[in-house]
Amino acid sequence: NGINGISGIGLSQDSNSTIAVKSNKITDFVVASLEDLTQTKQILTKTGDDSLLPLGADWTTEGKIIYSATQNGNADIRTINSAGEQKQITSDASAEFLPKASKDGRFIIFLSNRSGKTNVWRTDSEGTNPQQLSDNENVSDAIISPDGNNVFFIAKSAENDIQTLWKVSINGEN
Repeated sequence: NGINGISGIGLSQDSNSTIAVKSNKITDFVVASLEDLTQTKQILTKTGDDSLLPLGADWTTEGKIIYSATQNGNADIRTINSAGEQKQITSDASAEFLPKASKDGRFIIFLSNRSGKTNVWRTDSEGTNPQQLSDNENVSDAIISPDGNNVFFIAKSAENDIQTLWKVSINGEN
């Protein structure tokens, strides 16, 4: 099930037993100084369906990591500090992934299917006041502009089904 994989099956001669190779995905958050990338510190490990990728991660202005991971089959956004202390930011029944933190620390943007389509959403840094910023089909990525005023995102154009670059104000205004 899920991202866990089964390969290499076999059946016993009497057909009463089977054997299979089961593969579990293991992912880690490992941080290192740019001055010495060989000196790493592992701060979080997830296995199997609770893996961290490809759901996204980013740094906050407070030096925390904001990330999305599945737990109990649902993808939500969390933060973790260098001591490994975690905090859940979103808890909606839909999937929230690819979080990005604004440089001023006020907002988090993320992709979610809360509206039935994958779109860009924004919340404050504590996870309250969620607001849908885009109304497109199949948004696949989003970033916040360096000045923090706009969100750029990639989504399919309704007219021709081609991936197109879009822009919306961080406040939700076009």
